[in-house]
Amino acid sequence: MLTEPKIKRLRTEFKERLQIDIPGSGLYLRIPKSASPSLVKSAAWVIRTKRKGKATRRKIGSWPAMSLAAARKRREEIMCADDGLTTVSSTILEYSKYEGDKRKSSDQAARYLKNIKEAFGQRIISTITRAELVDEIRMCSADRGERTAAIMLSQYRVLFRFALESGYIENNPLDGVTKKITGYQYKPRQRILSPDEIREMWQWDEPVLKFLLLTGLRINEALRGHQDGERWIIPAEISKNKKSHWVHLPTVALGLTCPDGFRTTDQRVQLLLREKQAEYEDTFTPHDLRRTVSTLLNEAGCAPHIVDKMLNHSISGIAGVYNRAEYEHPRIDAAIALEAAVISIITKD
Repeated sequence: MLTEPKIKRLRTEFKERLQIDIPGSGLYLRIPKSASPSLVKSAAWVIRTKRKGKATRRKIGSWPAMSLAAARKRREEIMCADDGLTTVSSTILEYSKYEGDKRKSSDQAARYLKNIKEAFGQRIISTITRAELVDEIRMCSADRGERTAAIMLSQYRVLFRFALESGYIENNPLDGVTKKITGYQYKPRQRILSPDEIREMWQWDEPVLKFLLLTGLRINEALRGHQDGERWIIPAEISKNKKSHWVHLPTVALGLTCPDGFRTTDQRVQLLLREKQAEYEDTFTPHDLRRTVSTLLNEAGCAPHIVDKMLNHSISGIAGVYNRAEYEHPRIDAAIALEAAVISIITKD
């Protein structure tokens, strides 16, 4: 892969030559011939493509007037405009615009798609092979852990499925590839917070964690939802099951909200948790608060179906089709009971 320092070290030869940028990208630096070889002072950026057996070459600019970054950007624009020659980067851009907030964890998806872009962004998506993708995922598993690699595989899969549906590729290179290549085996997490941990967490300067404990919301729903009187509203587009949802906000929960939302991000909350739990053997996550809420509600005597409704769980089977009850008043009572349980814990000597 070319870099500006590498280009400045290139030398002319007795014949013209093409120096490729990223293998498979189609972007080259055409270095002119010289009777007396020396450091390259000027060169031409060209794009080479092959469609239906016919090779084409076009000049898009000159170096150093057009920098490497500018050449890559121009190449991407051209590839995106040429039908059938879409790059990974432009596919990610189109996919992100198309999906918008539909994905339940769009922030997480954006982070992983950024990794994909860094690895393959300048490549024409139809040239990406299964072996390359599998190697990248296996390296991720070795460097960043099996679970992270499993999530990356999922993000690769939805991106290439979108490319297939859009007609940018004829076959999905990840068809038949499973999470076995990551080494990850799913184990249901059972972690809940103890009363001592709840009391300790309550002393931290992070309102959104307290809010999660008082509402049972996912962190994405807390950060991207909005307040409407004594209710917190989660629009369908950011809900995991794509159904709009609300939770009642009792007194303490109301006191934690701000008119313009919580002034933090998922990443900052995760960083805070890592800092606060640096010496913990068994750390907890924001989602563990949700499991703790379910446990507290059931221990308080709330009916399981009310707890599920409060947590916006999808009801399976026939009941999920025919039971359209909102259980408004029982859900309000459950929210009040939850707050009472949390207050009882944090005020206990």
